[in-house]
Amino acid sequence: MFNNQVFPPPPTGDPLRFHAHFIAVVLSLDSSLSLLDVLAIARLGSNVKKTVLLCSPGGVQYPGGAGGVQYTSLQWSGMV
Repeated sequence: MFNNQVFPPPPTGDPLRFHAHFIAVVLSLDSSLSLLDVLAIARLGSNVKKTVLLCSPGGVQYPGGAGGVQYTSLQWSGMV
């Protein structure tokens, strides 16, 4: 598992001046996450006010041999 932050593109996306909008968690397509891991990641994103992206490279092939990325986003909305 690889974690990273995602900033908007330059020139507005200077990481020294702006906060990241997303937390990207990169997983292989054949890996699995337990429900507790998904909840922990979603709650972390909520605590730091960022959307979590679960990303997996591959799955889609584009012309020229470039591979795509499959992703989904998580946002925690606690119920009172």
